[in-house]
Amino acid sequence: MKFNLVTLLFLFVLTVSSQNKIVELINHKFNTTCNDVWGYSDELGNEYAIVGLFDGVSIIDITNVNFPNEVYRSYGEDCVWRDLKVFGDYLYVTNEADSGLLIIDLTELPNSSNLSEKRFNTDNGALFTTAHNIFIDKKGQGFVCGANYGNQGVIIYDLKTDPMNPSFIGLIDDFYVHDVFVIGDTLYTSNIAKGEFMVYDISDPSLPIVIGNQTTSGNFTHNTWASQDGHFLFTTDEINGGSIDSYDVQNMSNIEYLDNYKSI
Repeated sequence: MKFNLVTLLFLFVLTVSSQNKIVELINHKFNTTCNDVWGYSDELGNEYAIVGLFDGVSIIDITNVNFPNEVYRSYGEDCVWRDLKVFGDYLYVTNEADSGLLIIDLTELPNSSNLSEKRFNTDNGALFTTAHNIFIDKKGQGFVCGANYGNQGVIIYDLKTDPMNPSFIGLIDDFYVHDVFVIGDTLYTSNIAKGEFMVYDISDPSLPIVIGNQTTSGNFTHNTWASQDGHFLFTTDEINGGSIDSYDVQNMSNIEYLDNYKSI
């Protein structure tokens, strides 16, 4: 999803479940369009919002909700889409502007805002220079999808061994993959043009094995996300009037559609 406002009001919210209402905590303005957001907490417990911008990335200290403070700005090529994920103390940013994967070392926060950056691209070991999305699992494996390599599937990297220098460990490349979600040794791909999600066993990431697939109600599968126990999967389709679908994925050979939610 892209935000096409000249100035986007960036809202941080807290859901109060007992009262079933949302309370605005922070309202921060940018003078450019925004496209994604992620979060990070340093070793001292300070909290940061990481925001993808049309011309780069902003890191905002939101520890004190009354005084949000931008502590770092990374400028890059103009691009309507960036995707952001953090593993440990490292930020990884994909883009569709032909500049590779941006890696930012966050370990100096909060003592210093002089952060180290690296552009990981075909000049220094990457298989791609543009990509739509990245997902990072708890093992420190990075899953880059929609990249300008092969059929634009999923490139799997080891980020844990050397966070500033990812190493290639696997590939899924039969068709374009718009987004991925990984839980344990199970990887879900959102195959937007095929209108389905596919499920892979990646216990050996160098040899992903298909163990299931399922079409989604809107036939234009945008993304997936699993419940914490991995028993249920939720999907959306990138269409007008689409719904959030839910599936029972405990038996991959018999994935069961359960229900859907649609805002009125």
